[in-house]
Amino acid sequence: MRNFTLTLFLTLTSLAVWAQTNIAGRVTDEKDQPLAGVTILIQGTNTGTTTQADGRFILATNMPLPLTLSISNIGYGRQEITVRGNNFRSIEVKLTEEAIMSDEVVVSASRVPEDIRKAAVTVEKLGPDSLPTPRRPARSMHCRT
Repeated sequence: MRNFTLTLFLTLTSLAVWAQTNIAGRVTDEKDQPLAGVTILIQGTNTGTTTQADGRFILATNMPLPLTLSISNIGYGRQEITVRGNNFRSIEVKLTEEAIMSDEVVVSASRVPEDIRKAAVTVEKLGPDSLPTPRRPARSMHCRT
């Protein structure tokens, strides 16, 4: 009887260790519109998923709770959400728009269509100082009130 109890305990413990948790939720923008294609990753791992057209996602993991999700999308700020045992089935995330500012612009052009593998590439780095400054309108163009 003692061996049976020990075997049952070890079996149940191993099942609990291998139990899979399904984390589910919905990602929207500031106007409560669903966002499709948002990346959801478990922080510190390569485990992740993306949202569907309706903004909903399901992420299966064997990691124990609590864990942190990193939620990001182009044009929106990244959010980190801590998932605990009481909220893992209905996570609601609102992403806010974020402008992406860059110091450099990459422009590539060719006069003749070429195979990309055979084309010679020229790269020129332009900074804000090398771009022409816009002209100010003539004084006569200003409105007087």
